[in-house]
Amino acid sequence: MKNFILSTLILFSFQVFAQEVEIPKKAWKIIVHTSLNKSDNYKSVGQFLIDNNCTIDKNNVDFGTLSTGPVPVKKSSIVNYYNIVCKDSAIVFSGLMNANMSFEMYGVKSESSLEKIENKGMMGSLYKKSFNAMNELAIKIPNTKIEYVIE
Repeated sequence: MKNFILSTLILFSFQVFAQEVEIPKKAWKIIVHTSLNKSDNYKSVGQFLIDNNCTIDKNNVDFGTLSTGPVPVKKSSIVNYYNIVCKDSAIVFSGLMNANMSFEMYGVKSESSLEKIENKGMMGSLYKKSFNAMNELAIKIPNTKIEYVIE
């Protein structure tokens, strides 16, 4: 019984210290702070994207920018397109999402278009799923600190 109580207290204390940073509403940009220079960030994030099954659609070494092709969001019809800017000591993630939905009424068809990825909506909403996918990708980069931008 003592072992059970002790192990429960230890697990609870780890959960308290391992709390994630709360993501602010309307955050649309994720800054990943690194200890690398612009060139090394560019190389590492390019390899990181490839390792995470993202296709690099456009890139510019001089400006340190990368854009991905369509990246499907798990368990949804959403497709994300990420724009990444590499700087000294930082990698900046932003992007666009497409819900891949269409609606037709009385012969008029409306299809979803690209929208900015933003932390909004209720849990489980298309916007929240899209932002969470971008956030999950950004936090996979090891040895970094995450910052969220609202503008």
